Amino acid sequence: MPKEHSFVSTSSFPPPSHPPFAANSLPYSQMPLLVNKLIFSLIPARAPFFIRPLLWMVFGQLDKQMLMPQIGKNKVMVGFFYFLALHEHTF
Repeated sequence: MPKEHSFVSTSSFPPPSHPPFAANSLPYSQMPLLVNKLIFSLIPARAPFFIRPLLWMVFGQLDKQMLMPQIGKNKVMVGFFYFLALHEHTF
C-alpha cells in the first residue's frame, strides 16, 4: 500500500494531549465572569426581604447586559479551540 504524503510535516505539531495555549487560558478568562454571576445571585438572595425584589431586577439586568454576552462569546471560543485540539492532525 503506498504511503500518503502530506505537504505539512506533522512532527512540528504538538500531540493532541496538549491543546494550544489559548485553549488552556480560556477557562481562566471565564472565571471572573462566573464569579460575578455567582455574586450577582447571592446579593439579592441575602438582602433584606423588602428590598429583595428591587435587587433581583437590578442584578438581573446587570447579568443580562454585562455578563451573558461575554459568557456567550467565550463559550463559542472554548468550543472552537476544543474542536481544533481534537482534530489537530486531520487538517
